Amino acid sequence: MNPSRLVAVVVASCIGPVLAASVPNIVPAQARRMFVSVTDSKGAPVAGLTASDFVVRVAGKDATVVTVAPATEPLSVVVIPSGFRQSSISDARAALRAVIAAVRNVNPESRVGLMVGDGGTPPSMRAVSERADMLDREVSRFFESPNTALLDSILVASQTLGADPGRRRVILVLSLGSGGDGGLTPLRIGRAVRDADASLWVVEVGGFDRDLGSPEGRVFSEITKASGGRREASSIPTLPSALENIVSVIGAQYALTYEPPMAGEVSMVGVRKSGLSVFAPVWAGTNLANR
Repeated sequence: MNPSRLVAVVVASCIGPVLAASVPNIVPAQARRMFVSVTDSKGAPVAGLTASDFVVRVAGKDATVVTVAPATEPLSVVVIPSGFRQSSISDARAALRAVIAAVRNVNPESRVGLMVGDGGTPPSMRAVSERADMLDREVSRFFESPNTALLDSILVASQTLGADPGRRRVILVLSLGSGGDGGLTPLRIGRAVRDADASLWVVEVGGFDRDLGSPEGRVFSEITKASGGRREASSIPTLPSALENIVSVIGAQYALTYEPPMAGEVSMVGVRKSGLSVFAPVWAGTNLANR
């Protein structure tokens, strides 16, 4: 391997055990599975990569990449709007509809839950095809972001997704500003997202100017790196296109199985091609225990 051609991991997705019976005679019983996104310099998903293109390290040691294939599981997405007020209601509704349409385009068997009421109440997970009318009704009723602290909403979303197996579980925050910390710590949020086998993705409008010293700021900067991704929308009207892009990146994930050389969490995922960005699980790279 030529180290100069290795693209290090940028952010992270979800990770979980693999049942050997799912791929008979190919995947060892001790193998583990993760969902990995790869994008080019323009942020577009990259297709056609194989097992030989990826490098996975556990505790600094190379793991054996067993299989790589396009992920086919439907998505299970909880959407949390944060910071929207009366003046931006129509834009918020357009953004929510953009998410629903993009998720439906990925897989019509996917489900979406909208936290558009009391952010402390678990969202109803609705099929994007069969319950499209119910989702649209929820969008139409959305007036402004709930008063519930954003970290509380992320915790509730994690708990909701933890009870929705067999899917790629995603928490997607649409942020126009601070939603309040609510007293929760990044450690608790990180554990909740990880235990749910979920990924946290954030789209922020107007730049990454959040206070990184606050619990909410650390979640946005650290938990997204350890489980999902973080993007910027230059303005509220550009939010739908930013959301469509990020859902397309999630939807085009690879299902990668690897055999770890030892017990432990993934410390790095990369590809042997230049100019690409990798989104894959690297929980071991975070400092959650110190938060």
